[in-house]
Amino acid sequence: MFTLLIRPKLLSLKNSVSTKVVLRRFPFIAIGIGFWFLFYIGTYKVLSYVREIEFFGEILSRKLFSMTFFSLLGFLILSNIITAISSFYLSKDIPLLLSKPVEIRDMLRLKTFEAFVNSSWMVLSFMPPVFIAYGISYGAPAGYYLLVLGCFLLFSLITAGIGITIAHILTRLFPAKRARNVLLGIGVFLFLL
Repeated sequence: MFTLLIRPKLLSLKNSVSTKVVLRRFPFIAIGIGFWFLFYIGTYKVLSYVREIEFFGEILSRKLFSMTFFSLLGFLILSNIITAISSFYLSKDIPLLLSKPVEIRDMLRLKTFEAFVNSSWMVLSFMPPVFIAYGISYGAPAGYYLLVLGCFLLFSLITAGIGITIAHILTRLFPAKRARNVLLGIGVFLFLL
């Protein structure tokens, strides 16, 4: 049943990828690719500079890597909480799904998948330059890139699980709209810092 529920989303994605749509979105795609390369070059130059510092260079490089993951942890959890509240409690398709002979388990799987994809796609698409810069800077073998991909996917899934769990707890304590708006405000405030 889950595959039946996810099929409209996949068909919508498939139908949105056409030559006309790609040409219309090309400037945004080009800007994204430009940011990707700038992010890679910036990370590589910072790593090159940091690694030249005697004695502390390698330690600083590792700390930068740890800080990247730590900041992503907070960002992904907050993003997953907000998206999970929207997907599970404020989505317009919930009444439709509840009126159909759909098992709650399948509906929860669908909403979990939606929350994960909607909250993690940007981080998953913009973090590879950092990992590639580290790999090239340290001369890592090809296995490093596969390992990083697997670890980062697991990291994203774990943060999604934590965020979705916190979202369910928050909606037990506060109304869903109010909780989402407060969290959006906190997110904007933290982003501006």
